[in-house]
Amino acid sequence: MKPDRIFELIDAQQQCLGQVRMQREDAGLLLGEFAPAPAFASVARLFCEFEAAADQQALHRVEGLDAAIAGLRLRLRSGGSEPIEVRDIQIWTDGGFSCRLVEPATAGANGSPSARRSIASKSS
Repeated sequence: MKPDRIFELIDAQQQCLGQVRMQREDAGLLLGEFAPAPAFASVARLFCEFEAAADQQALHRVEGLDAAIAGLRLRLRSGGSEPIEVRDIQIWTDGGFSCRLVEPATAGANGSPSARRSIASKSS
């Protein structure tokens, strides 16, 4: 992903929660800055609680909040393009943003989840 590219962070209802300026990619982790839109207020509490739990190393709480954030089905959209699925989204109170792209499973590819399940079921 190119640096300084601007995306909208959207929810499952196509509502824009804010803008993300991507700064760099590091081992599959996209890093950038987040500028909230008014609609972000409806989910900001989840991200604040996630940050507090991470700071306290309360891993059980982090896992639950991560699942709640994943349940929002957030995606990135640039211009009129199709939304890009992302996971492991973190938005920090200082405006920091990170996420990972969701890798589409390739049917029949060696090492793909579907291939591993198929192999596992045959060896049982």
